[in-house]
Amino acid sequence: MARLFSADHPESQAQTNSPLQPLVQAEQSDTPESLLKTEQERTKQLRQELLTARTALKQMDDLQMELAVERETGQQLVQFLEEAEKEARKVPLLERLLKQQVDAANTVDK
Repeated sequence: MARLFSADHPESQAQTNSPLQPLVQAEQSDTPESLLKTEQERTKQLRQELLTARTALKQMDDLQMELAVERETGQQLVQFLEEAEKEARKVPLLERLLKQQVDAANTVDK
């Protein structure tokens, strides 16, 4: 029924196509200057995004270097503490050996 109504009244077809008219006109109004301006704005935006990404990447690189230094420092600290623990275990043993030598010397002198 809508087809019949449209076919009988050509002005109704013009009304249904009217929303497309401004779109077509807008596309036709895209002059080289306006296209250039649009591309320049887009380029500016992309450059800003690239700068932001590079800054974030640099920060990540810096953090990775700091992490590597901290990791190495932590490993050295663990190694130092393990060696200190081994040395600390030797102290009572040395004290006992010295005491045994002193006791042995005292018994020989008597």
